Amino acid sequence: MVRVAGNIVDPLELGSVEYVVEHLGVPLVLVLGHQYCGAVKATVDGGKPEGNIGVIVKKISPAVKQAKGKVKDKDKLLDAAILENAKNTAAALIKKSGIIKHLVEGQKVKIAAGVYSLATGKVELVDLGAGKEKK
Repeated sequence: MVRVAGNIVDPLELGSVEYVVEHLGVPLVLVLGHQYCGAVKATVDGGKPEGNIGVIVKKISPAVKQAKGKVKDKDKLLDAAILENAKNTAAALIKKSGIIKHLVEGQKVKIAAGVYSLATGKVELVDLGAGKEKK
């Protein structure tokens, strides 16, 4: 398990995932965002983040921009941004790692994304291929 605010992926997280899929044979990597994510909320809210939090906000910003293009209701923006961020992080695992890409292409590893609902305790998986949510 790799935990990081905003489920972003940098070299340390990427190396951890590469290790478990390549050396331990883990067949599934799940990028799991969660309802009310504070890092995504901070990015949605804007402003100037303090210290190194700015690095996290910068990584999440593309997801917020994508969500704004898809959702017009401000009350739904945070949920949409959390979903987009999980999808982007899952895609980044493959894009940024030749090891993971090779294992995915060889069908040795699957990459999935989802969002955990704090209200219900359920995980909603995201269809990464079509970009649509699965129920």
